[in-house]
Amino acid sequence: MYMISTKRFAPLCFVLLLTLVALAAGALCLPAAAAAETPSAGDYMVTTGNTLTLYDGNTNQPVLEVPATYYVTLKSAEATGGCYSVAYAGKTYSVKTADFTARTALHNEEKYGAVPAENKYYAFDKSAVFAADAQLTFYYYSNNGALTSATFNDPNASVTEIYGLVTIGGSVYYSASTNIDLFQGKIVYLSCSQASGEFATLTPAGIAANPYESVKAEKDAQTAGASDQDGSNGSADASDPADTSNNLERIILSVVIAVLCVAVVLLIFRPGAKKKQ
Repeated sequence: MYMISTKRFAPLCFVLLLTLVALAAGALCLPAAAAAETPSAGDYMVTTGNTLTLYDGNTNQPVLEVPATYYVTLKSAEATGGCYSVAYAGKTYSVKTADFTARTALHNEEKYGAVPAENKYYAFDKSAVFAADAQLTFYYYSNNGALTSATFNDPNASVTEIYGLVTIGGSVYYSASTNIDLFQGKIVYLSCSQASGEFATLTPAGIAANPYESVKAEKDAQTAGASDQDGSNGSADASDPADTSNNLERIILSVVIAVLCVAVVLLIFRPGAKKKQ
């Protein structure tokens, strides 16, 4: 009885070893797969050039669009139904996770300090937006999900609070609450064309930048001046520390593959028994 000749399997052994070495090199050199990031708690600014649509639980019925440079506060990093829960102007809304990720940036509280409460949201003066004696047409979402209009002749009917501006079906509306009994506790919408003066043509993207931006700019200038005085160029020129978050996993994987390489060599190239006479 004879042992199997190792020479016949030399090419196969070479291929196996080459494959294992390639896997080890890949584990060490290739970037690790990015893990899904959970957003940090805090205030998030809507980035310049964007607006952020907020919903009242139903993502088919938008409530308002937060203007650029204004803030929402993340209430829960756990997404429910594809939405995060955020606070804006003292009320809680839902925002789509994709919108939140793409259109906001976490406020750097360590650098700028906390955002003053009055600078987090854009406030509307209802008496300036709608004339007290105006006969207004209100829009609301009916049970079938359609935006329906209703006009009231009651002279006491009025807007009690304006939440913001929102674009629905290509048209811009003010979302608001009213003292009309039929709509108590519900959000109503009023077309911009019913508003007074400049408010009749205002859009979510047309709202002026947050005054707090000038405060941040002053702090940026102070930081830049301090960096020039101590001879540094600020944080922009500082090299980022290497990302070592996945080094341990790569090392363990490489060791395992190396052990497998040795095992293959020992199993295939172990000393063969002599031929029996």
